[in-house]
Amino acid sequence: MALELVNKTTATSVSSLDVENVFTADYDIYFVNVQTDMDAAGYFEIRLLQTDDTLANESKYDVMSFDLKSDAASSDYRFQDQNGGVGWRGIGGYLDDGDGYGFTGYIINPYASKYTFGLAQSASNNNAVLNGNKFIGVYKSTQSIRGMRVTNSSGTSMNYINVTTYGVKKD
Repeated sequence: MALELVNKTTATSVSSLDVENVFTADYDIYFVNVQTDMDAAGYFEIRLLQTDDTLANESKYDVMSFDLKSDAASSDYRFQDQNGGVGWRGIGGYLDDGDGYGFTGYIINPYASKYTFGLAQSASNNNAVLNGNKFIGVYKSTQSIRGMRVTNSSGTSMNYINVTTYGVKKD
């Protein structure tokens, strides 16, 4: 398995970042790395972009996010037929203050006429509390997806955000 750089999109002082025209027929699986610094509490969210770069807003997002905390019991966030205005909420876990925080994951079958899947994991240190997160999601539509919007549930500005996308080369 080899990774090929497809796109790197960066921004400062934004509440969301659209990564457009990144998914194509060239790859079935994409590896995504997100790095950010945000000052407010919230969940990361990914909302998928259709081939015309409009948001995939149907309530067809299913999510399961599992948080492991060093100071408390584990918790989960799950939702079936999540509102398209929220998308894959919890893909990077919940943060109180995300200085230098990020997550890595895979987006599978976005461009094919199949359901689109997301898998992600992250680790962070929030106020001396160690947190780990595992995420799985599905977008239950067979429409082609060309991109994604990365945002946070608080809607506040992120000091910076870097989204790097790699295609997993087919053997």
